[in-house]
Amino acid sequence: MDNGYDKPGQMAELLKEIRRYAGHCACITAGACEDKELRVLLARIQKLDVSVVNPLLMSFFEDYVGDALSHDDFASMLRTTESYLFLRSVCDVATNSLNKFFSSVIARLSVVRDDGGNVREAYEAILLGEEGTARRMPSDAEFDRALRTRDCYAFERGFYLLTTLENSWHAKDPLDFSAGNFSIEHIMPQNALASAEWREMLEDDCERVYEGLINTLGDLTLTAYNSELSDAPFAEKKAHLKGGFDQDYLVISKGLHDLDVWDEGAICARAKRLAERALEVWPFPELSADVVASYKPVKKVAPAMKSMTFRAV
Repeated sequence: MDNGYDKPGQMAELLKEIRRYAGHCACITAGACEDKELRVLLARIQKLDVSVVNPLLMSFFEDYVGDALSHDDFASMLRTTESYLFLRSVCDVATNSLNKFFSSVIARLSVVRDDGGNVREAYEAILLGEEGTARRMPSDAEFDRALRTRDCYAFERGFYLLTTLENSWHAKDPLDFSAGNFSIEHIMPQNALASAEWREMLEDDCERVYEGLINTLGDLTLTAYNSELSDAPFAEKKAHLKGGFDQDYLVISKGLHDLDVWDEGAICARAKRLAERALEVWPFPELSADVVASYKPVKKVAPAMKSMTFRAV
């Protein structure tokens, strides 16, 4: 056999390698990682449902078990990966170029590792070096703007957004939202314009306020009592014995406790607060332009063509 697997011990080594990678895959996709911090980070990435990233994660695991990455570096690279994927999702950047891109990232990081370089720094620099391309990582400013203005209710990762924001305040004891008891709640209800109380609270420009803010981040929270709160006026939603905002223990709803009016100003102020928190939860890597430039591939310059004359021929 030309590939050498007929040599003594080669097949056994191949089977060991397959088993090792199967273990990486189980950690990534099935929550089998024994390290709690890594398990939580991998679970968050899996919730984004971008399977083309899995080979990249497996390469991280291989470097980690091979001592090319420290635990802190590995965890940091997982956080950066989550940020990269989620920022692109919020900002509606297409994912159809990621398959080939992640393959190229694996190859480039392999060179850095073999040369004894800083793999974590190289990874962040490679992502930041794609600015202006289809593989770019949206900036904090773009992420913040999209979070405040986009439709987060119809957003397929809206529940992930709200639950991850909530659990950012419960890092040591995260809440379990997997049972299906919680759903997204509109504070200003979807039928607000059919209510005299809500129209009065939103004032004369109620149609514009409603159309502009109804499904945005500032007007959305989480509740296990969606049907109980329903389309009630804001004061009733606060005072309700089951799931009322005054009794709500979720930090994401805490700012509603002290409010008597839920209008344009209140919705926009809450969107600002939550977006600022999101910038901390899904951070943009901080590297200098010089460091980013140092990891960009060097373009090969084609040799200059000699000018030819009839005499030379």
